[in-house]
Amino acid sequence: MEAKSQYHHFIPRFVLRDFAADPKGENQVPATTAPSTTNPGTANPKPKRKNRKKKKKKKKKPQSNASNAVQDDDDNDDDDDEEVDLVTQKIDAVGIGSLGSSGISEESNKATVKGAQGKQTPKPTAKENTPSSTSQQAKPKPKNRRRYDPEADDPKNPLIKYYSLDTLAIEERRVARVYGNQDMYRDVSAADANHIENRLATLEQSAAQVVRFIKEYQKNRPTSTVTITRIQLNQLRKFLFVMKYRNLLFWRKYSRTMEEYDTVVDKERMATYMRKKKLTKPIEVWLRTLKVILDTKVDAAGSWQRTVMQEAFRGDALWYIFHMTESYLAFCEPANSEDEFIITENGFGIHEGPTFYSIDEATGAQKDTSYTEYHKLAPLSPRLLLVLRSNYLRKENKEALRKRRMRPEVSNAKSLFEDLPVEPATPSYGMALAQQFIAKDEHTFAFKIYKVSREYLDLFNGVLLQEATESITWRTDSAMQRTLDAFLKNSRLQINSANMFVESKRPAKFRLSILLNPRGMLLPEFFEAEASMESYSRKEMQRYFKLGGTPANSMGDFTSAGLVQRERSAMFDQSPKGPQHLETRNATNRLEMMRFSRLPPRVIYIHVKLWRSNAARNAFGRTPDADNMDGPEDLIADLAHIIPAAYHSRLMLEASMKAFFREVNLLQHGTPDAMMGNEMTTFSQWGGICSSCFLENTPLYTKLGEQIMSSKRSKKLEDSMMQMFMTDWKNRKDIKKAGLIEEKWAKTEEDKKLLKELLWTVLWPCAEDIPLGANGGVDEPGCVIC
Repeated sequence: MEAKSQYHHFIPRFVLRDFAADPKGENQVPATTAPSTTNPGTANPKPKRKNRKKKKKKKKKPQSNASNAVQDDDDNDDDDDEEVDLVTQKIDAVGIGSLGSSGISEESNKATVKGAQGKQTPKPTAKENTPSSTSQQAKPKPKNRRRYDPEADDPKNPLIKYYSLDTLAIEERRVARVYGNQDMYRDVSAADANHIENRLATLEQSAAQVVRFIKEYQKNRPTSTVTITRIQLNQLRKFLFVMKYRNLLFWRKYSRTMEEYDTVVDKERMATYMRKKKLTKPIEVWLRTLKVILDTKVDAAGSWQRTVMQEAFRGDALWYIFHMTESYLAFCEPANSEDEFIITENGFGIHEGPTFYSIDEATGAQKDTSYTEYHKLAPLSPRLLLVLRSNYLRKENKEALRKRRMRPEVSNAKSLFEDLPVEPATPSYGMALAQQFIAKDEHTFAFKIYKVSREYLDLFNGVLLQEATESITWRTDSAMQRTLDAFLKNSRLQINSANMFVESKRPAKFRLSILLNPRGMLLPEFFEAEASMESYSRKEMQRYFKLGGTPANSMGDFTSAGLVQRERSAMFDQSPKGPQHLETRNATNRLEMMRFSRLPPRVIYIHVKLWRSNAARNAFGRTPDADNMDGPEDLIADLAHIIPAAYHSRLMLEASMKAFFREVNLLQHGTPDAMMGNEMTTFSQWGGICSSCFLENTPLYTKLGEQIMSSKRSKKLEDSMMQMFMTDWKNRKDIKKAGLIEEKWAKTEEDKKLLKELLWTVLWPCAEDIPLGANGGVDEPGCVIC
């Protein structure tokens, strides 16, 4: 018999239920329809059907207390964390456990010693606030239940606010069919295709019981701390890892053939593991590792680590052990009663910390990526946030943290939450002498729920908002409006080059701000954007539309372009000054250009005009004529029909910078040496013509440009830069003379005219194309650069 299809949540339903819309209904924005410019295929939820006949239900026998305690939390979850890629993650070989923890990160020297004879901790009572003490006291069912009303909200399946960053509409969706995917980890090769799901349901029930208990404590506060056992703590930690590991990102990674498996870092190890375990597909590796983690109990003695390392895929097993042992758990709540946490499609278990890119010393090419998980965040409700904080950030580990940040393969950037005022839980071992310590399941840990300031709350929400690419959910509109405005104004998240992350769909987030408060005060960026739009001609707006712009998105795009300009200015202000730091500034600029090249072309088109205006004011002390905003980006917009869209942003950034600095050198010097020196400099930042998109799939194409644009390139590459430039200079002349690019790309005579101007006047001019002052023409490189 075929197993039933199932909907698998990547955010647990017991979390989503707490985000049900404010029952008071005060100041709530109703669901909206998507603007006409968006995809009409996404509809709002169907209205309730009235006057349906009520069917009588057969009375069921009451279930046992044990089943009643967990039956409403049989949910399935996956956490889609966009920044996590196990293949590129590097697990630190030196464990933090040696820094003072004893297997579990909540261990510390603050043990509560009970008695001189080493007596064990007695079983918790109700006064000690443990889940085990309350779960046994199931509440009796009311005798006179209200009859089922089909129009009343089901408390297990309430409506929640759901803002789609694609349709730009606020919707109301049922918890049962949101933040999930259909049959994602269905094992078709097993007798029971849903055996993974069944195991996940059991783990989720255990985690839900612990979370529910902590939430109840938060409401009543009978004592200063909430106490849970080691078993319950491990269940919670394990659940958080599984939520991250079972998500859509990893399913996509493993759901391919070995021929298609393009993650070079672990492909060989993957093949070895598959041969050893007699597996045929990468997806079987993922499902097997999930099964091993779910089946292996996390025992106090630590034998679970050996089992996981022997049976699961090694790289994923190491990551799981790291997750369970190298951080401590804390709970946070907003200090202000009007503030709330939010949730996004990738926000349950999202990590915060800097990213590091390693460089091939021989070629200068960018290789593997590693990152530091200083914090992992999991909103449990609008008023409760779970934080896993790295052991490196313990007070007693300051020296270890300093040494770690000195290592060449680790970024020295600080955490956004470095000074977050939270402490590890206080353990209670119930023994006399610490040196006789033996970890036991019945040991308990007392947690405080720390109140966090509005500044930290906005940073927590800001991390989720910055990385959101699909959807956002919140409970109270007023709280969402305030934290969203704080995010849109906050440069601390946007200007964070260590994370090397470019926020996507920012205009959609501005749109949400307008929907939440259409009559409120607009942010300054909106007024600046409106003023910028008014200065643009009809022709420029037509080019903007040609690059993918729409009337509905125009305000958001102009705002985003201004924010990119602010970021570039701030990065320049923060960079070290002086000739001795020139290469550092150039490396930062290359990094910026790679990041901004991934932004939408319609935003970059507006941005380069703003940038050129600002740069001209700084360089020449004048503001360009508002009636003449023409620039090389207009050529690219006019040629957008023949140049692939993936290259539009990169070409506009490159062309605008080359044209501007060529003009600066012409006005300041104009000599052959100066002009050729400028060409050499721009080559060292962007690469040459043979690395351009125009020569892809030809014998002349080379990937040398990727190595040149690396922010950390090798000394060997630096030393050969002059020779590479001279080769490129010769290639320009030959390619121009042969007309290879124009013949391949131009479809009309007008295309050919515009393409020639873009190629040989702006991007890669030859000797006869470079403008000069009164000092004569430019000779070949050998005569002027020596």
